[in-house]
Amino acid sequence: MIIVLMGPPGAGKGTQAAHLSKHFNIPHLSTGDVFRNAMANESTLGEKVKFYINKGELAPDQVVIDIVLQKLDQKVFSKGLVLDGFPRTLSQAEMFDGELVRKKLAIDLVLNLVVSEQELYKRIEKRANENVTRRSDDNDKILKNRIEIYNRQARAVIDFYRKKDLVFDVDGAQTANLVLTTILNKLNLRIIC
Repeated sequence: MIIVLMGPPGAGKGTQAAHLSKHFNIPHLSTGDVFRNAMANESTLGEKVKFYINKGELAPDQVVIDIVLQKLDQKVFSKGLVLDGFPRTLSQAEMFDGELVRKKLAIDLVLNLVVSEQELYKRIEKRANENVTRRSDDNDKILKNRIEIYNRQARAVIDFYRKKDLVFDVDGAQTANLVLTTILNKLNLRIIC
C-alpha cells in the first residue's frame, strides 16, 4: 500500500502519516524529516538542501527524487509506505509515477489535507511556541513563502493524481482524531471496492 499525503505546511501531514504508518504497519517517509536530519548531521545532502530550506524554498526535484528512490529500494519499504511531503512538483509526480510503473507498484490513495491559511499560521505559531528546539522554518515570513510555493506547485500535482482518480480531499481543520477517522473510512471503502 502506498499512500501520499498532500497539504500545505502545518496541515498535519506528519501527524496523520505517523498514525497511518502505525495502523497499517508500513513505514512513514517524510522528505522534510530526511532533509532536516541530513542538515543536523551536516551531511553532504544536508549541505545541498540547507540553502533552500532555510529560505523556505523546495530542494531541486532531482535531489528529492534520488532520496525517495534510494529509500524505496530498501527492504523496509517492500510492503508499502506513507509519503509525506512528496511529490511536491508535477515533475516529481511524473518521475515517481514512472518509477512505480517500472517496479510494478502503484499509489493507492492521495490524501489532500485542506486547511485555511489563517489556521495554518495559528498551528505553526503554536508548534513554534511549544517546541524547545524551534525548526528553522517556523516563522511567519518563511511560512508565507512555503505556503505560496505549495499552492503554486501542489495544484498541478493534485490535478495529476485527480485525473487518475486517486485524490481524496479531507478537512484538515478538524481534530487529528476526526481527520484520521475520515481517512481510515475512505481507505476501508477503497479496499472493499
